[in-house]
Amino acid sequence: MSTITAAELEAILKRQETSFKEMLQTVLQNQPKTSASGNTLPSGVFITSFENFNEKSESFTHYKQRFENYATRKGLKIKEDDSDFAKLLLDSIGAKYFTMIASLASPKAVESLKYTELIELLDDYLAPARNVLVAQHQFLSKYQNENQSISEYVASLRSELHDCKFTSPCDCKVSISDIFLRAQFIRGLRDNYIREQLLQSSDEAFDSIIKKAIALEASKNDSKQISTNGPAPKPENVNKLQSNQHRSRSKSRYNQTNRQQQSGKPNNDYKDQKSSHRTPSKTRIRINYKELGIDGLCLRCGRNNHAVRDCTVEQAKLKCDLCNKTGHVSKVCITSLLRKHRSNNHTSVKNIQSQFEFDSHTYHIEEVYKCRDGGEDDRYFIYVNIENNPVMIEVDSGCRYTLIPRQLYNELNINRELEPTTVTLRAYTSDVFKPDGKVTVSASYNGNTMQEDIYIVPDQYAPVLGRNWIRGLKIKLEEIDEKNSLDITPDSIN
Repeated sequence: MSTITAAELEAILKRQETSFKEMLQTVLQNQPKTSASGNTLPSGVFITSFENFNEKSESFTHYKQRFENYATRKGLKIKEDDSDFAKLLLDSIGAKYFTMIASLASPKAVESLKYTELIELLDDYLAPARNVLVAQHQFLSKYQNENQSISEYVASLRSELHDCKFTSPCDCKVSISDIFLRAQFIRGLRDNYIREQLLQSSDEAFDSIIKKAIALEASKNDSKQISTNGPAPKPENVNKLQSNQHRSRSKSRYNQTNRQQQSGKPNNDYKDQKSSHRTPSKTRIRINYKELGIDGLCLRCGRNNHAVRDCTVEQAKLKCDLCNKTGHVSKVCITSLLRKHRSNNHTSVKNIQSQFEFDSHTYHIEEVYKCRDGGEDDRYFIYVNIENNPVMIEVDSGCRYTLIPRQLYNELNINRELEPTTVTLRAYTSDVFKPDGKVTVSASYNGNTMQEDIYIVPDQYAPVLGRNWIRGLKIKLEEIDEKNSLDITPDSIN
């Protein structure tokens, strides 16, 4: 067996290297110019395709700017490499718009078009020039939205400014866009306080005005956050204050009764005395503006570019064709809209009390003054016979209905099926809750008997005797006020 010398081995390796280079050169020459992952352009530069155009996420003008920036960063020059730009755009724009270009360019072949010709076709179809008057009108009608920050509002104004072509009427045609931008920014601000501060400033530079407005907005947000994070009043303190108010009213009624008896004047019963001291409350509900389709609209003129507090239309000039009242238009007539949705409301329209505060209507859920378990100071308790069972219950004239927790209801062994109810209640702790149901029971107190509804609520709420039972059992608050309510025994029932 013959051995290979070092010179022969080196010659063999060189021949193999030469053959490998020739094979690689052949493969590169036969590689297609386009592929799924990119382009091998005539200049020899391999560039991956740019993303497809999506008209739902951006305008073609912005896509074109991003595409040209991408191609430039890859080493292409739009003037020198016009054909390369065209091929890269055709490969990147996507099947939908490639088909559209082919249709628009017909009978020319798409591959023969230059980049400038492609852009001209696409601009005419995807980015037609806007009417200047329409663009200016839309710019001057742009106001800050409710959830829009000042920075976002400025960006939206600038985006509309390009097509407005605000120029001086003289031959020089100098742009005066900054003047209109500054004026519309101040005019369209949602916050009156920030607008007033800007108008008091002598600085006319738009950048300085923006900085000041953003600083004022930030300070207001910080102040609101600080106040929100502050200590909140305890629910039991709120209830205690309300109890003291009830006690004061009861004492005043009791003293007035004594004065009437001493003066020889007839003593009115409790219902008459109550009507002289309190205005009967009306059931209120909280309105859902979004459900009625008027969320974000001015509740006077019905427009969506300002809040009701900023409305400049005189109330006397606004007439509703639906309710025949002045102060608002039919588009935002809450009474009429609620009537259409009354099937979804648990309170009839007749019980709705509309009140005008900045031309808005406020509705509330039925209030329950004290329904959470808490301290017993300054609270009125009596024993009431419910279905022949003595029950100690708190008397609360601020609550319309009588409530007992589910556990107490089970202990009474009433054994009746609960009726569904559409009533919604709110405690002084701001919790909104719905009763489990209601049932009609027999009740007696001091010889007075009646059949009345009682509402069953979750166990975390305390039993409360409301106004309907106070009237039905002829309970006189001034008599309860004379006694220590915690010392009352079941004997007081009969």
